[in-house]
Amino acid sequence: MNGSARAKIAAGGILPTVMAELVLVVLAAFGLVPWSVWPALVIVPAVLAVVTYIRLGRRRPVDGDGSGSNDVLA
Repeated sequence: MNGSARAKIAAGGILPTVMAELVLVVLAAFGLVPWSVWPALVIVPAVLAVVTYIRLGRRRPVDGDGSGSNDVLA
């Protein structure tokens, strides 16, 4: 899998988190949640995207018995 595809999948994986952040920002603007939540919400999607990007770059080992059980992702 090339880097561009990995980046797109990683970005798509954090989309629900980013949408939840927008809701929390609106709630914070109205004073319903404290603004101290905001720094954590900035860090979480960045870490999640990096972890997803790295995990997509790994290849699973092929078991070599000919069954093909791991051959799909290898």
